[in-house]
Amino acid sequence: MNVYELYPDANVYQGFLSDESLENPVFCNGDPITSWSPLKITLIPDHESRPKSDFPACFTGLIGSVVSQRAVDLLGDILLANGELLPLIYEGEDTCFAYNVTNIIDVLDKEETQRRNRSSITRPAFCLDKIGDNIIFKVPETRLVRTYVTDGFIEKVQSTPLTGFKFRHLWPPTA
Repeated sequence: MNVYELYPDANVYQGFLSDESLENPVFCNGDPITSWSPLKITLIPDHESRPKSDFPACFTGLIGSVVSQRAVDLLGDILLANGELLPLIYEGEDTCFAYNVTNIIDVLDKEETQRRNRSSITRPAFCLDKIGDNIIFKVPETRLVRTYVTDGFIEKVQSTPLTGFKFRHLWPPTA
């Protein structure tokens, strides 16, 4: 089993801005969101010529992932088994959702994980035997900013026509 960091391909595809201010962002930090008021998102003005994505970046106001309706249609079972989909208001032709990964598991190898300080991980190390069947997850130490996936999620994404998903291999280390 391999572990990857999941992130949007923000250099190639369209991205969004949220109407929420930078001073009061909405965090998809793994805690279930019991009271959700849909956020309004808008396309970044100079991104009109970029291709659409099923996993677009949102650069302000929303700290979390955004997924398209098509991603929900094709990956909904996996997404819902590991998190929650929260509707967003978008004036474009597509429906989008904030995706809050609520599957938080303590799987970091505390001795092998490299840290800059107590709260900043520079290179995570994972206890693969603790991950089990979890294919999308966060860890307590980086739950605000990092989402991790395993081979099973990548295989599922690659078996679809979905775009915009990027994966950075983290574990086990390559020689």
